[in-house]
Amino acid sequence: MKEFEDNAKYKMLCDSLHQEALAKEREQYIDPKTGAIVFTELFHLKRGTCCGSKCRHCPYDHENVPRRS
Repeated sequence: MKEFEDNAKYKMLCDSLHQEALAKEREQYIDPKTGAIVFTELFHLKRGTCCGSKCRHCPYDHENVPRRS
């Protein structure tokens, strides 16, 4: 149960960081758990298509991500 709560808090934090970045018209933010750069929806919209990398904020419904068989 604690792991679920931790995951829910992590998701809420990431959602908050994403919204904050969008409000400032930023194209990325730093993942608080891994330190990795996370591209915002704004970055992806400027890119114009799904890159196929299963990005967290893909506005294209991951259309170019290979499907598992």
